[in-house]
Amino acid sequence: MNQIDSRNSHLIEPLEARIAPSQAAFLALNGQLHAFALDKNTADPTLLTAKADDVVYAVFQLTKTASFDQRDEVADLVVTALEALNGKVRADKDKLAPRILNAALSGSGITDGGDIALIVDSLTRVNHLALAKLQLTVAGKEAVIGQALKITNGGSALGALAYDLSSAVAGSGTRDAKLQTFVIAAVKAAGTATGQISGFIDRVLNNVTGDRDVFALRVAEGVVTIPNASGEVIGGRAVDDDTQPEIITTTQLAMKDTKLVKAIAAVVHATAGQLVATTPEQFTTALIGANGLGTKATAVNRGAVASGVIANLDAMEVMNGKVASVIDTALNGRPPLTKAELSTFAGAASQNTGNYAGDVVAKVVNIAGTVAPMDITVRKNIGIAALKAIAPTTPEAGSTIAQKLIDASDALFAGEAAKTDLAKALAKGVPTSLSTAGFAVAGVALKMAMQDAATYATLGKAVIPLATKATFNIAKELSALLPADSDYKSFAALIATGVSTAVAPNVAAGVAVTATTSASTSFPQTAGEVAAAVARASTALKSKAATIAGAVALAVDVEQIADIGAKVGALYQRSIPADVNLPKFSAIGTLATSLAKAINTKPLTGTANRVDELGELAAELTRQAIARLGPTDPKLASTIAAIGSAAMKGLSVALLINGGGFAADLNDAARDIAGAIAQTISIGAREGTLTNDGQADALIIAGGSLELALKKAAAKFASEVTTAFSDVRGATGATNRLYIDPVATKNEPVSNANTGGSISGNARYEIGSVHDSQTPIATL
Repeated sequence: MNQIDSRNSHLIEPLEARIAPSQAAFLALNGQLHAFALDKNTADPTLLTAKADDVVYAVFQLTKTASFDQRDEVADLVVTALEALNGKVRADKDKLAPRILNAALSGSGITDGGDIALIVDSLTRVNHLALAKLQLTVAGKEAVIGQALKITNGGSALGALAYDLSSAVAGSGTRDAKLQTFVIAAVKAAGTATGQISGFIDRVLNNVTGDRDVFALRVAEGVVTIPNASGEVIGGRAVDDDTQPEIITTTQLAMKDTKLVKAIAAVVHATAGQLVATTPEQFTTALIGANGLGTKATAVNRGAVASGVIANLDAMEVMNGKVASVIDTALNGRPPLTKAELSTFAGAASQNTGNYAGDVVAKVVNIAGTVAPMDITVRKNIGIAALKAIAPTTPEAGSTIAQKLIDASDALFAGEAAKTDLAKALAKGVPTSLSTAGFAVAGVALKMAMQDAATYATLGKAVIPLATKATFNIAKELSALLPADSDYKSFAALIATGVSTAVAPNVAAGVAVTATTSASTSFPQTAGEVAAAVARASTALKSKAATIAGAVALAVDVEQIADIGAKVGALYQRSIPADVNLPKFSAIGTLATSLAKAINTKPLTGTANRVDELGELAAELTRQAIARLGPTDPKLASTIAAIGSAAMKGLSVALLINGGGFAADLNDAARDIAGAIAQTISIGAREGTLTNDGQADALIIAGGSLELALKKAAAKFASEVTTAFSDVRGATGATNRLYIDPVATKNEPVSNANTGGSISGNARYEIGSVHDSQTPIATL
């Protein structure tokens, strides 16, 4: 029986009641693996030999069904996935177990802490009646607990498992020592997802027979490389305390621990939340006094204490000046801060405080009014220190920090030149925190006398050369300040022409993200329009068209990528170009390759959606080839072949899993790419890109140069190209010449209306870019 106390006894069942593998789960998993094998035209694998991705996705798929979406059913499935067969078990079982848990919970949608605890309990006991070598190792069990801590609201329930699971920790140490080792590893496995650690530790401490304070301190030391995790460990001990004085004592003990000095802010943040009868000022005094920091009450440590207390203030308390009051209390009893200490204190006091960091900055600037009344450098350093402090948790607070800094020193930052100089300093001051830099520059922009596109663009052009790594973020946040019906493409071009061609693509990408998420209905703009505008903006940028398109494609939603191909592809010129600075159409393959790669690497995008978008990209670039070269150009077929070949180039010949967020392989996409090319050609006369249907039929004729070239690109999947071309040729007499698949579910809405065409309906192959957004796929 698990060693748990009565308050959590309902969460975990005894060993003999744990979920065991069932024949139903075994058959279901093998059925899924069989379906995957059919997709890949390979022999059926077993649960022992299947690829890890296949097993994970099989679990995910099954837990999305009514047969395996309840607690016991999910537990049955995850255990069966790692069950020993004929005395053998997967070599990767320890690494696979956390992934299987994540897939099962993502698919089933189970979030109840007790339910997750039972699933975790069953998974960590897999093969518990078999030989030890067939079971998860201690490291595997620690990893499973860590993964569960990332995705559950039941940290306490998971804590109830730790005691039993830790018994297998190697060595002859005490029971407490084994538990401590196990818990440290589990918390490390949880990483920065620290929300459930406090409850986890609180429950773990129920099984500690020795000094609970010492136990908590040792665990906090063990995870100190993740300061907020250390803080939550001590916070868990504070939850375990019964009285306000005990909470204060626990916090004081942690602050005195020299190994936890970098976690002081996180510790105070975690424990202050447990106080109900102690004021913020009283708690601050207790932590800085003789029983707290004592002789270690440096400016930095005082600031860290203040930050932890401030982070737990509510909005009304902040409005009533509690931030300043806590800082005054933290600095009580020591000489005034020196110029150097102003920034170090501000940085320490801003940790974990979010938008309250702006109030911290305002207070420290107020203090600077005495120490350094007209020193603008001191104020810049205060702002930079605060930005660095909030960067790991709330980079968006950078805007508030910049605004409060200007408000608190309005005389020094009165002119636009001074504000621009401040924006430069702030962005340059956080070179590795790109998002924070972007928000800080936007905060300065909001304090400019004129708040319009021209002003924001001028600011961007002034700052970006000094913070080139943050170009994307600066452009994104500045464009986000514009009204929703703004001309984003002109704004992007305005900034891009004022910075180097090396960073201009990132300007386009940043503005494109804003443009495509704008709520505007009166003046909507696509990512393709933004990319094309930047590519046309100057002579130097015209030759960068493919690079600009690629940068934008990597930044925006996958649904926008085919449109980027259409808009940027329209800039490409014939062999005798009208503008010698724009790329020749003979180089269109480079654009196709770049955009296809962006589609196939986009995170949280399902395999089927990738295939769909690859087809849309091929259709749009094919249309541009016909439009730019003309129907009689002798190089038209070879150019279209280059487009299709380039789109296939980055796809794996190996057969990958067909689902989840996994990439599409050549077998998945060859037919759709070829079909989109043939189908777009077939309707050319109807939409006006070709003179007559005969021109289309000549391009897609059986055994023609285009089909043969695409078959060569499809390699061993050449038959997919043959099938696609045959499908389209057979539809030449149908309305709109669209191929309708006999399997109705394979037909989707298609449209080329966004490129000036008029063809629409349901069909098997794409003829243009359609925004049919899909639900993001969980990371498996």
